[in-house]
Amino acid sequence: MEKYNPEIHHRRSIRLQEYDYSQEGAYFITICAQDWRCLFGEVINKEMYLNDYGQIVSQHWEKMPERWEHLELGAFQVMPNHMHGILIFNAVDVSSADLSNPKIQWALKPSVGQVVGAFCSVSATACLDFTKKNHPDVHLGKVWQRGFHEHVIRDLKAFGNISNYIINNPENWGTDKFFVQ
Repeated sequence: MEKYNPEIHHRRSIRLQEYDYSQEGAYFITICAQDWRCLFGEVINKEMYLNDYGQIVSQHWEKMPERWEHLELGAFQVMPNHMHGILIFNAVDVSSADLSNPKIQWALKPSVGQVVGAFCSVSATACLDFTKKNHPDVHLGKVWQRGFHEHVIRDLKAFGNISNYIINNPENWGTDKFFVQ
């Protein structure tokens, strides 16, 4: 793979310009394993079977609302080399908080990127710790690809369609754009 060169490779944000990604709403998230390696388990007979890494990832995803009270989780699915999930940001009462302090602002009202970044960090660290403890001769390497894909869910119909896509992802693994054997 060619090394990143800012003169040749121009990374453009796919984020909506001027959109506040910390505001209330639902967001469809896709995060891929580094180099699309099948780290998290396998699909057998159209069902996803999580291995230890997949279970770690799933558990850390489910724990996110403990860290951020305003966060709810919609449908999510860990696949062999990626995961999909819906993050629902509810209203946050920041009326008495000093939002000029970036640490307070981040803790109370994080953006989608900050939530996903924190998730990737803690889940990757847990996977690496598991490997060091249980497979000290294995070099796991990076768990997640840089960046992630997000889509603002704009209405209930889209929410339903995306939820169904996520839930049915193992059934459609053979035709998934991330499918590898």
